[in-house]
Amino acid sequence: MKICVYAICKNESKFIDRWMKSIANEADYIAVLDTGSTDDSFNKLCTYSDNSLFYDIPPYKAKIYVDSIDIQAELGIMRFDAARNQSLKLVPIDADICVVLDLDQVPVKGWSDIIKERFEQGYTEVHGDIVDHDANGLELNRWRSRNVHPNSPFWIWERVIHEGIEYYGKEENKIIYDNRFIINHYPDYNKDRSLYKELLYYSCKKYPKDPYYGIYLGIELSRRGTKQESAEAFRRCLNECDFSKDTALKYQTYLNLALVTDNDIEAHNMLNLAEELGIKTRRLYNIRADIYERQGNNDAAISSLEQALEIESYSSDWKDDRALYSGNIEDRLSLFYYYTKKDYLKSIEYCVKALQLSPDNNRLITNLKYYYNSFLESRRTNDGK
Repeated sequence: MKICVYAICKNESKFIDRWMKSIANEADYIAVLDTGSTDDSFNKLCTYSDNSLFYDIPPYKAKIYVDSIDIQAELGIMRFDAARNQSLKLVPIDADICVVLDLDQVPVKGWSDIIKERFEQGYTEVHGDIVDHDANGLELNRWRSRNVHPNSPFWIWERVIHEGIEYYGKEENKIIYDNRFIINHYPDYNKDRSLYKELLYYSCKKYPKDPYYGIYLGIELSRRGTKQESAEAFRRCLNECDFSKDTALKYQTYLNLALVTDNDIEAHNMLNLAEELGIKTRRLYNIRADIYERQGNNDAAISSLEQALEIESYSSDWKDDRALYSGNIEDRLSLFYYYTKKDYLKSIEYCVKALQLSPDNNRLITNLKYYYNSFLESRRTNDGK
């Protein structure tokens, strides 16, 4: 089986060399469509290809092809789905498996063997984890990837922005999740995102019933710190969009509105409506704890956090926060019990649990010593009395 990695590129020069090194010795083909770069991205890509035919570039295994088209000039608007579909046309006919990777995404070594193994077992789509990193390279969160599919005309990219690929064939699409298949994502946090906002407003106007665009507009506005505009976008999404086919998206809209609204009553209502959908995530209870803490209701905040811990399994299907399974909640509980309840044993208990999940966290180690010393001091004081 042969694998082709395909991608679109616009002003991604800083990522190209790292990206090529991560895939060029495992893929059989690499196909990149430049969509109108104004930096040296296209020229740099062409150093890996002669831009006219597939050929081997020592010491790389992959045969590499590069082309360019200004999608925005062609269509009058930058449609990411159109760009993805155009890039698929570069995939050679004898490639069996397609892997879409953005240039700021780096798969963990051995990724191609995992994919081939699963396809040989009869699967036609391999999911893994995309791991988001901050500017310092530390993990922020992760979600399920959908980056692998057969080379077939029945796979088509859809949606103007935050595009997704859909399957329209008649044969069964067999999906497997493999946690060995990991894609590290290192986004450029200085990248101009004005185009995203523009396209989301355009998409919401053109497709007013599609909740996908509505929730992403709210998220984009939230990232920009415009909470009031963000809340209005989420409200419009809930009032006007059709969620009949996507309960998970409705759930996320409730949670996101609860996060950005300044009205605590509305926030609680949103969380209650989310809970009524029958989906439980740690994220929901963590947001609820935030609201209670803001209101000074520490007992209720503690109760919400302890409810969160009852949800033992992490699910990227509901876009839960993976960080909430890495000791964050236990850490918060240790602080609550120490400062608001003066329950030093509980503080120690939760701090130990947090350390078991994040053993290299020096702040937790310092806190544990502090809690323990306070416990000893309280015992001495009580014995003296």
